[in-house]
Amino acid sequence: MPIRNGNYEPERERQGASVDVSHELANLLGAIVGFTDLALEDLGAEHPARKLVSKAQQAACKALALSQGLPTAPAGESVEVGPVPGPSGARILVVDDEPAMLDLMANMLARAGYTVSTAQNGRDAVEMVARDCPDLMITDIVMPEQEGIQTIIELRRVAPDLRIIAVSAGGRHAGDYPNNYLRAAEQLGAARVFSKPIDRTAFLEAVADLTD
Repeated sequence: MPIRNGNYEPERERQGASVDVSHELANLLGAIVGFTDLALEDLGAEHPARKLVSKAQQAACKALALSQGLPTAPAGESVEVGPVPGPSGARILVVDDEPAMLDLMANMLARAGYTVSTAQNGRDAVEMVARDCPDLMITDIVMPEQEGIQTIIELRRVAPDLRIIAVSAGGRHAGDYPNNYLRAAEQLGAARVFSKPIDRTAFLEAVADLTD
C-alpha cells in the first residue's frame, strides 16, 4: 500500500488500480476484435448475422481506441481480411497471460495450419523451449511471474537462433504505451513486433515469412 509519512495514500492506489484495469481492458477488447474477425471470415457474405457481428466489431474497436486515448474511426463496414498465407507446418509456441488473447492467437495459427502450443508466462515458456525448441515463438510483453522482455533475454541464451514475434497492448503504468515495450523487444532481437489488437493478415504474413 502507498504510504508516506505514516499516512496511507488511497488516491495513488486507486490510480494504479485504474491503470491496471485499463491494461486488462485493452487485452480483452483486442480479443473481441480478433474473434469477431474470425467469425466474419466464417460467415458468408449474405449471412443474416454478418452485419450484427460487424457492428459488434466496430463497437469493440471504438471502445479499444477510447481506452487507449486514441482517435476513433468513423463507423462503416469492417475491413475485409486479406488472403492468408499457406502454412509451412511449423511448430509455434504462443505466450500470453490473458486467456482470451492466448486463445485468439492459437486459433488464428491453428486455422492457418500451424501446430500450436501455449504458455501463460515467460518462465514456463523458457522451460518449454529448453525441452523442445519450436520453430517460432510469439510472446506478450506484460505478464506475471516473468515478463516478455526478460523472457527474450533468457531465450537468447537458451535458444539463440529461435525467431520471436513480440506483441503488446501497453504496460500497467501510465505512459507505458505498446511501442515503448515493442522497441525494447526489437532491440533485444525480436524479429517482428505487433501492437494489440493484432492485424491478422499482417500477423500471419509475418509468421509465414519467419517459418519458411
